[in-house]
Amino acid sequence: MKIKFLFLIVIYICCILTVEAQNSKYSDIELRTNPHWFELMQKENPNYFEVKKAYDLYFENHKKERGTMWKVFERWAWQYKGDFEEDGTLYPDKVYKSYERYKKEIDNRGSATNAGNWHELGPFEFPYNNTGQETGTGRVNAIAFDPTNQDIFWIGAPSGGLWKTEDGGITYTSNTDQMPTLGVSSILIDPNTPNTMYIGSGDRDASAAPGLGVFKSTDGGTNWTQSNTGMGNRTVGKMIMNPSNSAIIIAATSNGIYKTIDYGNNWTLKSSNNNNYKDIIFHPSNSNYVYATANGSFYRSTDNGDTWSLISSGLVSCSRMVLGVSADEPDAVFCLLTGGSQLFQGIFKSTDLGLNFTRITPENHLNILGYNDGDNSSQASYDLCMIVNPANSDQILVGSVCIHRSDDGGVSFAKKQIG
Repeated sequence: MKIKFLFLIVIYICCILTVEAQNSKYSDIELRTNPHWFELMQKENPNYFEVKKAYDLYFENHKKERGTMWKVFERWAWQYKGDFEEDGTLYPDKVYKSYERYKKEIDNRGSATNAGNWHELGPFEFPYNNTGQETGTGRVNAIAFDPTNQDIFWIGAPSGGLWKTEDGGITYTSNTDQMPTLGVSSILIDPNTPNTMYIGSGDRDASAAPGLGVFKSTDGGTNWTQSNTGMGNRTVGKMIMNPSNSAIIIAATSNGIYKTIDYGNNWTLKSSNNNNYKDIIFHPSNSNYVYATANGSFYRSTDNGDTWSLISSGLVSCSRMVLGVSADEPDAVFCLLTGGSQLFQGIFKSTDLGLNFTRITPENHLNILGYNDGDNSSQASYDLCMIVNPANSDQILVGSVCIHRSDDGGVSFAKKQIG
């Protein structure tokens, strides 16, 4: 009996030491100074107690105001409050396993169905919104067009599933409400076989939905099956398909870069680290060159994504970056950097296939990532994108809280009015 008791004591101490080791990555001073809670929140299997401690310490000396993203944590904590284990860890596949058990129960009942004669009762109008923001809108993580019909396209929401329009965006329908995760951060359509589609699950930017790897459809999005062998339950931030061979797909995930050469049936980890990769892009005309970003760092591959090198020449320290390329200047790579409370660091450009970068935007340029030009706000941790005109590399569009356009290659930007 005494031996059993001592054994339990040892196990308990080991658990405590494990949690302490997790918390020891940053000192309390660092947690009070920097918003590390957001980074910890997006780890693989995040620990609630670790994130909560970092969150509480940071906001001891910071106001919970616009641009600090405090609501992101509160939403995350509320959404996953029932999915944490006793030690505080969260496992994305817990939801999926519950979903699988539910399906088996339905199958065993035989006559059970989720169909019915339902009528929407409302409310049909949104309540008054005094924030100044558009009412009823939210983030869209991904968009993909049918290669044969421009009026047909799909959008992926961070916690609302996949939606399809067949009339150019006037009306939308969804059939993913019964999927085990409603986060969609990437969509791919095979241009050779448009009925073959892939979605990268999970919310890459604010962890609003758990990642369960890649899901695949072979009937135009009507039915989906999990296709993550070798990858596991990762949040898939972005996928790119080899333009000359649709069997080859490279995925930027929350735990590294994965590659498939057999249409998503099997995935292999290709990066030498398990960083949280959020953006990845091919060279416009040479698929041997691939560029990716993770945790504010730039990586390059010269062998179609099989090996990766960290590149830092000319770049500055930042929190996050997004990428752009253009067929108009194929050997150029554009990086938008954010840092310092996620404010605009500027556009950096490489003209030698991503080996060396030069600052394009002046250091004293106004912040374009906030609500008004030059303010001290930003949501660039979870609403940030950039695209370079394929026909004119001087034209760059940046999307954050607002949309800005540059016509001089990133030297200056002007806000674009929508509507």
